[in-house]
Formats: sequence, structure tokens, C-alpha cells
Amino acid sequence: MYHMFKYYSQIQKDDIKRTKEAEIMFNDEESLREAINQDIFPCIVSIITDRGIIGIGFFQSPEWLISNAHVLPTFQHVMRARLENGRINSELNAKRSFHRLELPL
Repeated sequence: MYHMFKYYSQIQKDDIKRTKEAEIMFNDEESLREAINQDIFPCIVSIITDRGIIGIGFFQSPEWLISNAHVLPTFQHVMRARLENGRINSELNAKRSFHRLELPL
């Protein structure tokens, strides 16, 4: 039990430290703009499909791209899509995809 408490206590300390660092960073507009350019924009990509649809997606992590279902409705569409932003211009080489099904009411 002590180890678990110690672990969660460290997580709380780390969260407080990150919050304070973020508050300092975002106090002025230039720092906020720099953080957005460095940390947010690289995660956002244009998705170009073989149907000519251009949509937007974002990387939730290096291996998880999230987009709306109308942009990439099936795995076949995922396999034929390209990703582009200022740093990326490549095929989307997905191993699998997850789709939420819309069920009629």
C-alpha cells in the first residue's frame, strides 16, 4: 500500500510541476504561439483520399491518428490515403483501423 501511495504522490507532484510550467509558458502571447507551433501543429495533418476528399486528422500519439468517419469511412480508404503537413508528406501505412458504426434509431 505504501508503494502505491508513493507512486500516486509522485504523479500528483509531477502534475503540479507541469501545470506551473504551463502557466509560466502561457502567460505571454508569444510563448503560447511558440508552444502551439512546436507541440500542436505538428500533430495535425491533412488527409487526402483517392476520392479527392481532404479532411483533417491529428496524432493522439505517434501511432494513433484520429479523424472523422466521413474522411476515412473504411479500412480500404485508410490504406489509400496520404498525410500532409509542413513536416509529413507520405502514404498512410496503417496496420489496422477502428471505426464507430452509426446504428439506425
